[in-house]
Amino acid sequence: MQLRATASSRAKTGCRQVRSGTNGRAPLAATAAAAAAGARRRGALLPRAGRGADAGPSSSGSSDCAVRGIIFDVDGVLCSTEHLSREAAAEVMRRLHGLAVAPDEFIPYGGQGEARFLGGVAEKYGVAGFDLAAATQLFLDVYINTYTRGPAAAGIGFPGAVELVRSCRAAGLATAVASSAERVKVEANLRAAGFGSSDFDAVVSGTGLARNKPAPDIFLNAAAALGLDPSACVVLEDTAAGIAAGRAAGCRVVGVATTMSAEEVEGEGPDAVVPHVGALRVDDLLSLRRRAAAL
Repeated sequence: MQLRATASSRAKTGCRQVRSGTNGRAPLAATAAAAAAGARRRGALLPRAGRGADAGPSSSGSSDCAVRGIIFDVDGVLCSTEHLSREAAAEVMRRLHGLAVAPDEFIPYGGQGEARFLGGVAEKYGVAGFDLAAATQLFLDVYINTYTRGPAAAGIGFPGAVELVRSCRAAGLATAVASSAERVKVEANLRAAGFGSSDFDAVVSGTGLARNKPAPDIFLNAAAALGLDPSACVVLEDTAAGIAAGRAAGCRVVGVATTMSAEEVEGEGPDAVVPHVGALRVDDLLSLRRRAAAL
């Protein structure tokens, strides 16, 4: 995978500069040479099929900025919780409507917020008088109390997730969370996974969001909260809706193959695919190129 331009070449890209002194951190510590060496050693990022080493700018014709910020989804990216969310949602349908719904029936509605996650299955089964507010509250109660507290919370974070976020920050990159879930669920997951308040410059959730994924709003909001142009950000996502949202926002996107197979993730058109966040290092993210215009 070819390296991205260094900070010194940003003037040629037409990208907005980062706010001076953003978050009080030093400039990027990783050099192009170190990034190239690390990417060659591990081969962690798997480029999309058909994208060669000379992949150019995106189909929009804009050049890539130097990477300055990383935006993480939570469920399925930082936290191994997609299956837990589906189990909690199935319990909601059983309690409220007496429905025996298989957890995997919620997969097509993942990554789009509780309204679509729960409402999609209710619509599928033609549930009369479905009360979204009541279902959402019960879902959050079941999920948080069952999976994010006490011994059950052990292992909720993916191996290497905390280390990757903190390595990004040590390298001078801004970090944000952008999850379609309700904020109370996002915060519960992050606490259970071992993240602290200093690990992210911004946390953006689906609470109060008019348009959730696959609309780009959540990633546009996250980039704005970091003071960055979206083209200077890399999004890590595991769902079709999340990958589409990241692309629509103008970010580079790494697809994480935890919820879908690597082949399914690749079919959604991210710029690269990894099996899990533990396979990534900072230099992989710094060297990520946008997909070729022909793809």
